[in-house]
Amino acid sequence: FYAPKDSDPAEFNLLWAQLAQGVYVEKNIRRLRKNGTEFWMRASFFPVMDEQGSLYKVTSICTDITDKMLKENKEMEAQKTVGFKNAALEHSFLVFETNEKFKIKNINSYALQDLRIQKEDYLGHHIDELVLGRLDYKHIIVQLETREIDEGTAVLKAADFGYRYVSFVIAAVKDKKGELETIFFIGTDITEYKRKEIELENEVKVLESKVQKLEAQQV
Repeated sequence: FYAPKDSDPAEFNLLWAQLAQGVYVEKNIRRLRKNGTEFWMRASFFPVMDEQGSLYKVTSICTDITDKMLKENKEMEAQKTVGFKNAALEHSFLVFETNEKFKIKNINSYALQDLRIQKEDYLGHHIDELVLGRLDYKHIIVQLETREIDEGTAVLKAADFGYRYVSFVIAAVKDKKGELETIFFIGTDITEYKRKEIELENEVKVLESKVQKLEAQQV
């Protein structure tokens, strides 16, 4: 076996400096087999000194801990991925967490900022208090019980006497009995897009009206 190309030479030098001083060292070491596959060892280095106090030899006892380290590395990568996803959700999407009766349990900071609302004013309240109009909650429940995911668009109230068009993905978390426990509304603010769409529709209507008047005059 041999050290990978990305190994730090300083780490190797430090090891030998410690051993030269008679210091016992125990550490995890990553190495490569001849076929290039990676493996890990838990290595114990015992320095043996001669009568003059100089390093005479080193006895090393190694244990293969490859499976353990690969598992830990995989878990760390998974945690990083979850962390990145959570960060993306926190800073890019409006997230509302409710119970199975759509009572709000949590609202993320992005939604609070976008709607200019206070979390304390809505915790424990039905999410309908934030919705202009009304969502089809029976349909949502049916979808979540069968597919565990739904989607749609809603208009949400904002504290600045405005409103926000929001495109939602709705996902469910079930308990051990398979019953709905938590519902997540994960939304994207599409207000500007909708406003431009409405403006375009109005311009088309005005243009159509002008064309109709011209046609009537020609008749």
